Amino acid sequence: MVGEPKIQNHGATAAMAGAPALSEAESETPAAQPPPALLGGVEQSGSLLIANPGAPGLSEAKQSVADPFFSGRKHLPALDGLRGAAIFLVLLCHYRDEFGAFGRIGHALAHVFGWGWVGVDLFFVLSGFLITGILYDCKGQESYFKNFYARRFLRIFPLYYGFLALFLLGLIVYRFGFPQDFSGSAVGRALWRYQPWLWTYTFNFRCALHGNTGLVVSQFWTLSIEEQFYLFWPLTVFLLPRGKLIYACVGIGVGSLVLRLIAAGAGASAMAIYTATPFQLDALATGSLLAMLVRGPVALGRIDV
Repeated sequence: MVGEPKIQNHGATAAMAGAPALSEAESETPAAQPPPALLGGVEQSGSLLIANPGAPGLSEAKQSVADPFFSGRKHLPALDGLRGAAIFLVLLCHYRDEFGAFGRIGHALAHVFGWGWVGVDLFFVLSGFLITGILYDCKGQESYFKNFYARRFLRIFPLYYGFLALFLLGLIVYRFGFPQDFSGSAVGRALWRYQPWLWTYTFNFRCALHGNTGLVVSQFWTLSIEEQFYLFWPLTVFLLPRGKLIYACVGIGVGSLVLRLIAAGAGASAMAIYTATPFQLDALATGSLLAMLVRGPVALGRIDV
């Protein structure tokens, strides 16, 4: 559903191969260091780089390395653990009814595992965190939009549309090769009606309007929300500085929650509230907000707007 963050390693190099040896006197004399402002607003403390937000000439991209947790990291293993936990929760939710055969305890477990749907929300939080981190770290680089969308295309489109093409081919053979069987198959007809929604990444709205039948393609509603998020979020990150982007995340999250409460009060179905994009933006915004809070001037320091 989502890509891994690519954060460049900016660790300091202690020595360079081939450098001329210093004399004993020179080696004992500490070299004069320029003031922090001459280093582009970056002070060196031990092996960590600590940004000075007030220094001139320090761009947002350079300030983003201020957090030692992210400086020099290309992969965060803890996120793999969260992703695994989300997968486990979703599986428990899907198979919770199987526990009903184990009597009273099984029914109790099935009720508890019914809360596994929060694993989907956790996926959206992780997606918002990773995608926003990638976009923010690439701000100011050439071909910002081209590189992002090219990576998304290569990561998702070949596998997704390859599956849909094979699936559609099977449906075509089924419909026109065995017309009587197809006309009597509610599943086959439903899958045929789903095709426009699936090919346009709008299947979540189909689920919101008509319900999710639980067929083999039912899980693609989450991917639809991801792709719709990619349509407007890269431009948002590109246009807004860190402070305004934080406010945007908070506003989107609160607005999505309010919309969900209004829809529930108006009698909208649980499926509509769960699968329509406006009602799921709070999870994506939460992840995006976390990505901004762990980056930026001195971690959770002041917000410049």
